[in-house]
Amino acid sequence: TVEAMAREAAVTPGLQIDGELPLSDLSLAFAADVERLAPFGPGNPPLALVSRDLTMRGARTIGRDGSHRLVIVEDAWGTAQEVIWWDGASEPLPEGKFDLAYTVRSNDYRGARSIQVTWVDARPAAVTEVEVKVETEVEVVDYRGAANPGVVIEALQTPAESVVWCEGGDCPHYALRNTQSRHSLPPSPCLIIWTAPPGPAELRAALAQVKPQAIYLFGVDPGYGSPSAFLGRLAGLVKHALSTHGGARISELAVATAAREATVRAGLVWLAARGSIGLAFGDGDEVRVSPGDGAPRADLAQATRRLEALLAETAAYRAYFATADKMRLVS
Repeated sequence: TVEAMAREAAVTPGLQIDGELPLSDLSLAFAADVERLAPFGPGNPPLALVSRDLTMRGARTIGRDGSHRLVIVEDAWGTAQEVIWWDGASEPLPEGKFDLAYTVRSNDYRGARSIQVTWVDARPAAVTEVEVKVETEVEVVDYRGAANPGVVIEALQTPAESVVWCEGGDCPHYALRNTQSRHSLPPSPCLIIWTAPPGPAELRAALAQVKPQAIYLFGVDPGYGSPSAFLGRLAGLVKHALSTHGGARISELAVATAAREATVRAGLVWLAARGSIGLAFGDGDEVRVSPGDGAPRADLAQATRRLEALLAETAAYRAYFATADKMRLVS
């Protein structure tokens, strides 16, 4: 009866989508905002979101009977995301580009909070020809690949109120007079991007905060791309926190390591799984650390894979940032 009535009403069944966003916008803060709409159930279903033009990067079966799938999808920017596909082990995987509908929530596993993305449905991506016009009054001066960027930046003639975005601790003398972290960038007519951003979301946020009329691109790699270098830097910061007040903020650790906040969380989880620290995530981005017992946990291998994947994403974006068209980067 319902099918007959639907035909008469010319109703085309389909999945109701509540919003579209890139994978890089998925974060614990976003999941917390979504969960403010809970409780979900009949009459108030979870938000169905969609990300477009994805590709399948990997998949494996999980669960006691192997009936579920853990898949890794990737967008055109190189941002990857793990997605749980319940009862999806027997379903065919998408081929080529596809659009993915999913739900988002936060997950608390052994005291470590992470974002959980759940597969809802997928369809082949529409192939369309789009003419893109970039209209901007922003002047972009490109010093990426300069043989001696420290000398170049010292010789720059920029407005006195210029802002230098420099993270990771290796800032030139010029930058130390003007440097700001990603969370304290003020509006300014001139933005100098010294450190290569860890991801597109961080770059977009910086440009939105500063609203510059001129941008000077350096994009220096901070040098924490490998797991050993990143963990060495993070462990030193955690050691300092242990010797003082035993607490830290994820946002501050991300600035000090020139990393994404998700990578810092994964690094802290790795240190805890290694037995180096005790770890407790608080509200917001606060984290408490305590001395570890030195005994590696069973989830160390999983923590290693997660950290390596996140570091690889940042490395891929920084490689893109180093060579991409300068106007496309800032548009």
